[in-house]
Amino acid sequence: MTDTKASLRAADGAQLIFSLSGRGTHHIEFVVGVESAWLTAAAPASTYVNGSPASLFREMAAYWRGWDDVKNWEDLEGRVRLSALSDSAGQVRLEVVLDGPKYTDQVQVTLIYEAAMLEEMSRQISRLFEAGAA
Repeated sequence: MTDTKASLRAADGAQLIFSLSGRGTHHIEFVVGVESAWLTAAAPASTYVNGSPASLFREMAAYWRGWDDVKNWEDLEGRVRLSALSDSAGQVRLEVVLDGPKYTDQVQVTLIYEAAMLEEMSRQISRLFEAGAA
């Protein structure tokens, strides 16, 4: 069975969730959600033009010992933006920004992941989008 969902659990138990929702000729449609004890939010996204967020997760995993600059991914319409920073303590701060349907509402959440988790996170997201492209 093909996976249509990947969930990345942060250190505090919050989850970043990617769910495939459709496929076009040259793109994959998906929903990015955040669930925590106090918040649930989601926004639609697409791989059209900008590719999938798997590239961001692969890059983070390749530099699991840390990096100096901010690593970013966003969908073409800017409804979903992911920004990753690494610190000297072996943690990654992943800022997730989700915009509402009229771009008037916005949710911004920072999730903390251990550097040791990056390779598995990259595998999960890469598998999801490779399966969606098939």
